[in-house]
Amino acid sequence: MSNVVVATTNAKKYYEVVKELRRLGISFTSCHPRDKLPKNVKVVITTQSEAPLIRLANRKTVIRVIEEPLKRTISRVVSDLQRSISPELVVGIDPGGTCGIAVILDRTLMDYYMADSVNGVVSYVEEALKTYEAQRKIIRIGDGTPQLRESIIKALTSKHLNAKVEVVSEKSKVEVPSIYRGLKAPRDVKDAVKIAFEEGVVVSS
Repeated sequence: MSNVVVATTNAKKYYEVVKELRRLGISFTSCHPRDKLPKNVKVVITTQSEAPLIRLANRKTVIRVIEEPLKRTISRVVSDLQRSISPELVVGIDPGGTCGIAVILDRTLMDYYMADSVNGVVSYVEEALKTYEAQRKIIRIGDGTPQLRESIIKALTSKHLNAKVEVVSEKSKVEVPSIYRGLKAPRDVKDAVKIAFEEGVVVSS
């Protein structure tokens, strides 16, 4: 039996949750909300209306109600499985004509995005920092395209986000986890992943 159970009859919500769990490689099983659960289940994912139907066999089992954005729910499931708030969240940014952005929670790629403006970058990063819970939050931006890089840093620091900002050398040959070497994503996103895994020079904290 998996540590995660998806218990809902809402087909749309079920599909969305399962898609995210599979993308992150989190094993799970499915059941009806009224089914009795084994004691070893750590997290049950369900809807607000079906939560009262869940019958827990273990008081330590956590019920996670599906909320918007869904990524926030999945982030909390990851923390539940670890029995603690994730140690580190890193947002990597590859500045350029189109800016690639990668969100890494405990070395796991949770999400990525392509932004075509400074405002687009800042809005996405701000939302990511709110969505994913972690003890430490770091924003790492590549040192390419200096003028755009500085504009992004200035815009981010003006928001007084609870995150350290670092500038990373894009010439460094950092080793990313092997799982991401064949990542099917735009090149700017792949570069953002590399940037996220490389420590940089702190420019704001």
